Amino acid sequence: MTDDLIYRLEKRAEIRRSITTRKSVQNQEPDRIADLLEEAANALRSRSSMAEQGTVDAQDVGSVPTVTATLKPGQPGFEWPPCDQCGSRSLRCGCD
Repeated sequence: MTDDLIYRLEKRAEIRRSITTRKSVQNQEPDRIADLLEEAANALRSRSSMAEQGTVDAQDVGSVPTVTATLKPGQPGFEWPPCDQCGSRSLRCGCD
């Protein structure tokens, strides 16, 4: 699976750089997205080879870390923490 992903990342970078109507191609400037795609492919390749050598856990290769966002009041999905006394999730439960 990792080899397939590496191939697709590199192929997409190659395709982006070959599109002659792109401004960066016309101006012979670096394509930052293509650079990032190749950087990701190289990082995956490095982790994959580290897993083969046993320097990193094979389960970790190709896994994506979970990012937990902190929601703020008013954002969809936000809940107030429960009141210690009554368990209500209201800003003002009246227990104070």
